[in-house]
Formats: sequence, C-alpha cells, structure tokens
Amino acid sequence: MAKPIKNRFIESFKYAFTGIFQFFKKEKNGQIELVCAIMTIGIAFLLKCTISEWLVILLCIAMVICAEMLNTVIEKIGDLIDTSFNKNIQYIKDVSAGAVLICSIIAAIIAALIFLPKIWNLIQPGLH
Repeated sequence: MAKPIKNRFIESFKYAFTGIFQFFKKEKNGQIELVCAIMTIGIAFLLKCTISEWLVILLCIAMVICAEMLNTVIEKIGDLIDTSFNKNIQYIKDVSAGAVLICSIIAAIIAALIFLPKIWNLIQPGLH
C-alpha cells in the first residue's frame, strides 16, 4: 500500500533538508559560499538595504548556491559514470563549473552596485 500523501510530502522535505545539510557539511565550495552569503546578509543589514535590494541580494545568494549544488551533482554523476579520464565528462564538468563562475561574477557585480554607493555615502561626509 502506498504511503499517504501527507507522509510523502513530509518525507520529501526531510530528504531535501538532508541534501542541503550534507552539501554544506561535505563541500568546501559550499562552505565558502555559505560564509559569503552570511557576510553579505550581515552587510545588507548594516547598510540598511531596501526591500528591493534585499530581494535582489537573496536571489543572487540563491542563484550562486543552487548553481554550486547542481555543479556538485553533475561532478558526482560524472565520477560515477567513469572514474578514469573521459574528455566528454570533463567537458560537462568544465561547463558546469563555468556556469557557477558566471553566477558568482554577476552576483559580485550586483553586490558592488548595491553596496558601494551606500558605503561611499557613509564615508563621504568624513572626507570634507
């Protein structure tokens, strides 16, 4: 007999949270990105970002972390398929890593566009 829908729904959340915790526990890049996300959130609080800025910041954080999680999965699957060097799998891994890099660069540019004017406004009065 199939499990009730409510139990399957709750189980799916348990699996998802387990995956998130395992990712941050095991993956060095995930740990680095988590620290960057926490620092970014702290800076956004200190600089009193607007709701619109918060939305963009949180979307950028989610974009980078999700891209890294997907990259990790792609790399793990590639390693399962072929443990020796395989040029096709290497190409897939390189493209996947490139996607993470693009997300990270765009997120950094957006952070600079949001944070630098606010920082400038804080230090500018002291310059006169």
